[in-house]
Amino acid sequence: MSTNPGSNTRKSGGARPSFFLHLHPPTIPLREARFRYTFGLGGIAVYLFLSLILTGALELFYYVPSAEEANASVQTLTFLVPFGWLVRALHYWAAQALVVVCILHMLRVVLTGSYKPPRAFNWLLGVVLLVVVFFLDFTGYALRWDDRVAWAVLVGTNLIRSTPWVGEAMYATIVGGVQLGPAAVVRFYAWPCRDLACWSGIFFACAATAVSQIVRECEASSLPKPTSQRRTVFREVSF
Repeated sequence: MSTNPGSNTRKSGGARPSFFLHLHPPTIPLREARFRYTFGLGGIAVYLFLSLILTGALELFYYVPSAEEANASVQTLTFLVPFGWLVRALHYWAAQALVVVCILHMLRVVLTGSYKPPRAFNWLLGVVLLVVVFFLDFTGYALRWDDRVAWAVLVGTNLIRSTPWVGEAMYATIVGGVQLGPAAVVRFYAWPCRDLACWSGIFFACAATAVSQIVRECEASSLPKPTSQRRTVFREVSF
């Protein structure tokens, strides 16, 4: 690794020849290159999300979304399917780890001031993704449909119902009726499964937009400023 002045980082108007170089710029500010600045939390979140997609797709083959058979299918997956216990454990702990990592990532953004303009839009994308993660974690937890999750589901859905103006409509949309029942299992199953492609597209679109925005800001910060004597040090990144 070596350092160069920021004036060597942009050529021919600053245009990048490919999208790959937008995601992996050849030079980035030295401060942002330090592991202690980000702790790799964004990359860890993406890795956990991909793990959830893979293990969740495997669980789809055995889970039965009905009030009578939901819990029995979970027990079948855990105790009768070869390595089913491993798939379920990986899925469960990846989901809990994703919640923790997303919260830590948002805290890191706040503590480093990365939510301020011109990165305010990135902050809003992160808030949206955090809400999506909370919602999908809750619906996935409810799919066990046993006595241990009954009160959690009741309290969680009643909190949604207490939302001013739109609470009743949101409650009916999420649980499939005016009260909890067999339809709620199908709805909880549908949110993370039927809309998996949609949520995945939204997640990666938001992540790609945020990364592209950060890259453009890093490139802009490398431009020489005639009114300032400040010099930005960059680190070369090789692949």
